[in-house]
Amino acid sequence: MPANADQFNSIQEQLIERFVLLRESFGFNWLHFSCCQGSDEDPGTTQYLQDCAHEANISTEFLYIDQIGLGEKEQFTDPNNQVISNLFKLYPWEFMFERFFLLS
Repeated sequence: MPANADQFNSIQEQLIERFVLLRESFGFNWLHFSCCQGSDEDPGTTQYLQDCAHEANISTEFLYIDQIGLGEKEQFTDPNNQVISNLFKLYPWEFMFERFFLLS
């Protein structure tokens, strides 16, 4: 690939624009990103979106889903006991199906 090659579509630019909209219109100044451990693809996808949010000047933190805790006021917290007010989580449908339908 040539060094000046670029992505054919504008998906990344549109993602960054949406994160800017979230920051400016809804006050998303801090955003946690999370996915399951043990997947080859999910951390990469999640961290790519985290990078897009970072480019939109949103502070971010990555953690795995099993690192999400419950604080004193029953609010979700990260491993540093910081309240998670905004969260992107990538959770596979097959996990949800197994947990809520097959185990019931």
